[in-house]
Amino acid sequence: MAERIHIIGAGLAGLSAAVDLTRQGKTVCLYESTAQPGGRCRSYYDDTLGRTIDNGNHLMLSGNRALMEYLDRIGARDRLSEPDAACFDFYDPVAVERWSLNLGSGLLPLSLLKAKNRPPGSRLGDLASALKTRTASLDQSVEACLGQGGDARLYKRLWHPLATAVLNTDPHEAQAALLWPVLKQAFGRGGLSCHPLIAKDGLSNALIAPAIKYLQLHSVGVLFNHRLKSVESVDGSICTLNFSSGSIPVTPDDRVIFAVPPLVVEDLIDLKTVPNEFRPIINGHFSLPRKIDKLTIIGLINSISHWIFVHDAQRDVASITISAADAYMDLPSEDLAAQIWPEILAALDIESCPIGPYRIIREKRATIAQTPQQSALRPPCRVAGLRNLFLAGDWTDTGLPATIEGAIFSGKLAAESVLTRR
Repeated sequence: MAERIHIIGAGLAGLSAAVDLTRQGKTVCLYESTAQPGGRCRSYYDDTLGRTIDNGNHLMLSGNRALMEYLDRIGARDRLSEPDAACFDFYDPVAVERWSLNLGSGLLPLSLLKAKNRPPGSRLGDLASALKTRTASLDQSVEACLGQGGDARLYKRLWHPLATAVLNTDPHEAQAALLWPVLKQAFGRGGLSCHPLIAKDGLSNALIAPAIKYLQLHSVGVLFNHRLKSVESVDGSICTLNFSSGSIPVTPDDRVIFAVPPLVVEDLIDLKTVPNEFRPIINGHFSLPRKIDKLTIIGLINSISHWIFVHDAQRDVASITISAADAYMDLPSEDLAAQIWPEILAALDIESCPIGPYRIIREKRATIAQTPQQSALRPPCRVAGLRNLFLAGDWTDTGLPATIEGAIFSGKLAAESVLTRR
């Protein structure tokens, strides 16, 4: 029988691995425990808003190489909106102050030479403080690395909100070293690699549905409602996959990729190290009293919400994100929405008005806690003691934070490991 690669989990990591392996002519079988693919990256129709909304808001960048390769392979690059320049607007409702970080659109961020394109009061050299993350020790926090000395205002206005969004962990405990690969990838080619990317018609339509279509066109078996309950192994190799619907044998030539959350993997096999602390994210979607003229992305300072998004396709809906949202997880949705609504109106320059339909979505385990202690527990792709098993997921040791880019890159690493195994 020809070699098969069994991939457990049809989230972004599993889809990424499946697409790469299928592209190399391998026989792939993809299993998903739920009725739909996408994992934490998915869209659904909300009756309250009467719209299709995303489970979570995600800002991607044109410099995310794994993401762009993935989009090209599934033919979906045109499903993301991309502004002409790398410009990020910020608003402080306490100081009632607006500013922008504008890196332009070229290989060199020459636009930063103008003070209006930087946070107020900052000098061009101040932005070079980001280089400190390159040499940060593995136990150093973002706050200790970037928040000590120098211009405290720049830390509060730029590095703190950026680190919170990227790492979904409060900067006082988030690992500084994890921020460097993001800064390098995003700013390495100036504004050209920093163009913000937003899904035009939802994450599922941009990142998930095209991948499923690609796999099905290449005769990949995609099986939904297949929950893996246990595995059996012999002589250091998995030999049987026991699903809720029955068992599937794994031949000596087959390979298995677990592309599921860490707690699920821990229930299936004995991993020596696995992250066991998580941080939540709260996302909110609010109907607006009028349409916004264009795609809008605003970072908020001194507020509950951290980012506001107004998508191209739904310019009368504002979506907000609260990262590292532990302090608000137990707050009733109506109370949280009442506090967020004035922030949205002020940031979007809309006159005061009653709140309309909204939806609050809480993800208790949105990402692992990206602290030095938890980062040390991220396992490699290869699993010691089981030579035919590989791991994928944004929580594995990819060298990147737990983001969309990290998830896709983990699938790419797993596929490469399968292809180059000895």
